[in-house]
Amino acid sequence: MKFNDYFKLKDITVNVTNSCNLNCVYCFEHNKNGMKMSSEMIEKIIDVSYNNYLMTNETKFPFVVNFFGGEPFLAFDVMEHAMKYAKDKKYRISFGVTTNLTMLTDHMIDVIEDYELGLLVSVDGIKKIHDRNRCNSYDTVMSNLNKLIDRGLKHLVEVRMTVMPADLKDLLTGIQELYNMGIDNIAPVPVTDTEWTDADYMNLRDEMHKIWEWAFSIYNDENNKRNLSLKCIDDYLEMVLNPIFLVPDQRKVCTAGTFSSCSFGVTGDILPCHQRHTISDHYDELVMGNINNTDEIREVNFNKQTIMNENHNCDVCNARAVCKGGCPSENLTLNNDGNIMNDVQCNVLAYMVDVAEQFQWYLINDKIPNIRSRKLNILSQNVKLLDHITDILLNERSIRENEIELLKFYETLVDMEGILLPSFREAINYTISQMVNIIDEQIKNEGV
Repeated sequence: MKFNDYFKLKDITVNVTNSCNLNCVYCFEHNKNGMKMSSEMIEKIIDVSYNNYLMTNETKFPFVVNFFGGEPFLAFDVMEHAMKYAKDKKYRISFGVTTNLTMLTDHMIDVIEDYELGLLVSVDGIKKIHDRNRCNSYDTVMSNLNKLIDRGLKHLVEVRMTVMPADLKDLLTGIQELYNMGIDNIAPVPVTDTEWTDADYMNLRDEMHKIWEWAFSIYNDENNKRNLSLKCIDDYLEMVLNPIFLVPDQRKVCTAGTFSSCSFGVTGDILPCHQRHTISDHYDELVMGNINNTDEIREVNFNKQTIMNENHNCDVCNARAVCKGGCPSENLTLNNDGNIMNDVQCNVLAYMVDVAEQFQWYLINDKIPNIRSRKLNILSQNVKLLDHITDILLNERSIRENEIELLKFYETLVDMEGILLPSFREAINYTISQMVNIIDEQIKNEGV
């Protein structure tokens, strides 16, 4: 089929190079080489993708282009060319990059500031862990992070911490060191394509509990003026607090392999996932086409947006709303099927959800009067709104009382439109439809 007949793009990833200057111990990329994308290629990718976005979306939010590698800063000239090209064409695009941040120069900082380039920076915690995993690059990365902070650009930085099971005991210390140097956006991500023992799972639970206690002490500090965001808290609370029983059809959170997202390699090959450009296994079967021939695009069986594990009962799992099927790329590598997740993913998520459920009552019961987190403040308001409509649904009232309550709720909903979270919107819309059905049934039974 044609490119514009299949895709309705909201974001893309562009692998500007297959090269990397590091050789990290856990890296999934095993087919690195010296290839680099040309300026002409990235112009074509941006033109075709952005025009597709304009044709198929409401364009309420800007189009998103993420640079990936290898190490994208090895092709910084290509990134800079792409951002300048988009600006000259007056394209409404938000740019981001995943980087090891070992190659930062003053010129790069200028470009990052000029184009508001978001940076996802890999830091694995304390020095001994980072240096062991990431080729003794800790001092360089910390120095470069401080340069960005000193320039007033920390709002563009999120730090990704890849967490091996053996390093869990030092996880909180690593988070605290990053926070103390000025980083507010931190995303600890446990590695799940390796072996975990029962002791590792216990350590994960205990360390996550310590992290939540530390973070909530900051949220409740009346002297705190910073907006700490920990992905292992924010994302889990949003999903755990959203009662999944209200929405019967849960979907995967990853958009790789769906019509709203795709990834482009250095030669223009179109793949469903940015991770697969430097992995030779299954490569040919995942190629959806090439940007040089947009009339021949094929769908691939990579991510069916279903939740499936052959050894777990996914329908009743307490982590179902969070996991949503795991990482399709990791699934494909481990199980030869992007739609079947592995047991480690399941177990890690279950333990993290268990901790989240222990802390959720803080928000529900207003036990944090001074939440210094915009995300958690918004989340708290979403929780209360969902509790309100659920209470209306579960309590018996007359037709007139139900109609009045529903009208009042609609008025509240309009006022909160700007901060309504997608997962809660889905649950609220489903609950409203149930409420309307109840009113219709009452009218039918009473002959009104």
